[in-house]
Amino acid sequence: MKQVKNPLPIKGGLKELQGFYKSKEYAKWQKDIKRRNKMSNLELSSLVDEFAKELKAQLKEDEKRWGDTWRRVPVEGQEVRIAERLQRYFSDFNNYRLAIPWLKVAGYGFIAWVKENHPELLIKPESQGEDKKIDSA
Repeated sequence: MKQVKNPLPIKGGLKELQGFYKSKEYAKWQKDIKRRNKMSNLELSSLVDEFAKELKAQLKEDEKRWGDTWRRVPVEGQEVRIAERLQRYFSDFNNYRLAIPWLKVAGYGFIAWVKENHPELLIKPESQGEDKKIDSA
C-alpha cells in the first residue's frame, strides 16, 4: 500500500496554508489517511472475498493452460508433489529473488482440498484409456 507523502507546506504564512487546505493535494492526502485508518481496523477475514476473486481468476487461467489434468492425478502422494513445487518456488526466490506466486500456492492447496473432499470429481486411471503419469498437484 503506497502512502501519500504529507503535502503540508513547511514555509509560508496563513494565506498559503488556507490555500493549501483547499488544494487537490490536501484532499488526496486526507483520502489516503482515511483509507489507511479504515484498513488498519480491518480483520483478515474481511479480505477473503477479495482473495477468492483473485484465486478464481488464477484458477481460470490455469484451466485454460492445463485443462482438467488435476482430476487425473491421484490423491496419494499429493503432499510430496506440492512440497516439491513449493521448494522450487522458494529456491527461485532465494537464488533469483523471483516472487513467490502465492495464488498458485493457494491453488495447490485448494486442489488438494477438493481432491480429498470431493473424490467423485477425480478421473480414475482405468477410465483414462491410458495410464499416463501427469506431473501436477
